[in-house]
Amino acid sequence: MSLFACEDPYIKPRLSSSFYSSSELPGQFKPGDLHPSDFVFNKKVNYHPEKVFLFGSETICSPPPPPPPAGDTSGNNPPSSSHIAPEWPHWDPEVTLRIKNPDRNYLTCMAHLAGDKGRRCDRMVFSAATEIKYCLWAIGKLSPLLAKTSVCLYELSEVMLCLTHADFQSMLLDKWRKDIDRLIEGHESKEKQRSMQEEDSAKEQVLTEDGGLTGEEENGEAAAEEKKPAEDPASPQNQDPTKEDTVSHVTRQLMEMQYLLEGLKMRGPRGKEQWDLSPEQSTMDQLWRTVMDTKDVTATLKLALEKERTEKGQREKESESQEEEARKQREEEMLEREKEGIERERLEQERKQKQKEERHAEETKQRDTTIRLICREIETTGEAMDKLAKRNEELLKKIQDISKENEELHEFHDTLVRGKKELLKKNQDLSTDCVQLHEFHDTLLREKEELHKEHERMTSEYIRLLGKATEEAARTRQEMEGLAKSNEQLDRKNEQLADKNDQLLWEKKQLELLVLKGDGLEKEKEVWKKEKAKLIKEKAGVEKRWMSEFWSRYEKRWKDVKGNDSRAASDELRRTIELRRTIPWPVFSGDFEDVNEKNVEDFFRKATPDPENAGRMYNFMAQECKNWHPDKIPLWFDAITDANTADKFSTVARTAIKLRSEAQKKKT
Repeated sequence: MSLFACEDPYIKPRLSSSFYSSSELPGQFKPGDLHPSDFVFNKKVNYHPEKVFLFGSETICSPPPPPPPAGDTSGNNPPSSSHIAPEWPHWDPEVTLRIKNPDRNYLTCMAHLAGDKGRRCDRMVFSAATEIKYCLWAIGKLSPLLAKTSVCLYELSEVMLCLTHADFQSMLLDKWRKDIDRLIEGHESKEKQRSMQEEDSAKEQVLTEDGGLTGEEENGEAAAEEKKPAEDPASPQNQDPTKEDTVSHVTRQLMEMQYLLEGLKMRGPRGKEQWDLSPEQSTMDQLWRTVMDTKDVTATLKLALEKERTEKGQREKESESQEEEARKQREEEMLEREKEGIERERLEQERKQKQKEERHAEETKQRDTTIRLICREIETTGEAMDKLAKRNEELLKKIQDISKENEELHEFHDTLVRGKKELLKKNQDLSTDCVQLHEFHDTLLREKEELHKEHERMTSEYIRLLGKATEEAARTRQEMEGLAKSNEQLDRKNEQLADKNDQLLWEKKQLELLVLKGDGLEKEKEVWKKEKAKLIKEKAGVEKRWMSEFWSRYEKRWKDVKGNDSRAASDELRRTIELRRTIPWPVFSGDFEDVNEKNVEDFFRKATPDPENAGRMYNFMAQECKNWHPDKIPLWFDAITDANTADKFSTVARTAIKLRSEAQKKKT
């Protein structure tokens, strides 16, 4: 919005009616011409310098002459000064309003700093320097008493304050109004002094023209003044009827103008909201011109009356005392009646004027209250609309962020599903291998049991045959001893012994065969043991490779966590999900759900390289205690707000400390 463009719907219609009103711009000024106030409130109009309304122009805006006195038909009226421009208070707005900063000597904010001894704000307002210049030029062409001047000052105050001191507008307007009041008071005091000087000079001139009075005349004049009251120039016996009507009419008009001026001074300049003019105030310019002209007429009449009073005093000295006393009595009666009538008329006028001012003040107050309420409602509605628009934008942004997060969650869920499928497939393959290993193990156990039973049977048979052979040898020895006693018995028994020896040889041979057969079983048993050891070794190798792969994956995930910043996340839910997925949990599956004390202990006991070596096991567990220490966790994952995740961290830390203590005991 431009500084001088009036966009207020409550002001614009009044601007047009005020600027192009025939009552305010009498005579030759037409609605199609341009007024400088149009330039103040709207910079976009076509400006014609030759049509600018200037105070003091005789051809464009001459004040109307005062009304002729009642009953004046002689045509000897005092010369009217209507052709002379009214003497407005000559003022320079830039000096009167103190626009420039006296400390900086250029345009700055008009606000005064409270805590800095009244020093003005140093923020420059050069951005509106051109508008301020035009506005000051236009205000300088207007009277400081006009309502349009107050409106222009209101517009000027909006650009003479920085954004920080925008609330000081009302204080700035009050300060400017006080400056204008001081200007008007100074102008009025100067006018009073000038009028008094003119009256004194006129009296001196009259006395000089009459040649002065002699000493006797002066004494007689003093005695006459003591004997009679002061003569009234309005007395019907001291002046002709024509001058009597002129003086009474001018006196009444002068009193009315004084009352009106006093009311205008009390009212003061008005703001932007109070410029709906009443019929009396809309003709303020004409009244001012009429008052100035009336002052000139009054001064001329006073001089004429003073001269006439001097002449009549000289004539009264020559009249008889009786006529003087009768005339004085009649004059006193007439003066009393006129004074009473003037006093009653003045009191009635004051009462009417006071009632009118009270009614106008009430109407103005009601109108201002209504306008303020409407403006406040408009501002409140605008602020509410702005808040709703901002709220809608924030909701749209939140919806977009939520949709993006949902897409990311869907992608993350798809990744989890694919990883889960791969893990299920691996688990199925491992389960198949385990089943095959269990079947092979069961087969080996059955064969082992059969071989064990066969070995026990052959051992018992070997023991039985060995015992039988021992018994036979003992009997043979007994028989040999019996044979030694008896040759006959020996001879008879030689054949028996030979037969028995053959039998024994045969049995021995059978026994040797059985022994040889037992050696074959031992060889088969050794072969079976070697095969079993080979299978166990292969199984241990496979398990060792799996454990090494699990540990390598675990260490790689820790390196990724320490190398990347895993603490930033858009919201709490997403952060918790990403945190659970990112943390390298020490379990074979690597999933958050499988973390418990048993699974963590199995992982550390089996997946750790060389778990039987107490020294290496102690070093690994000491490093794990550092990784899972509560003071180190915020370095990698920020503060843990999820209770379940915090419990998992505590479980891992306790298990690592427990295994480190066991390894330390074995080491010592």
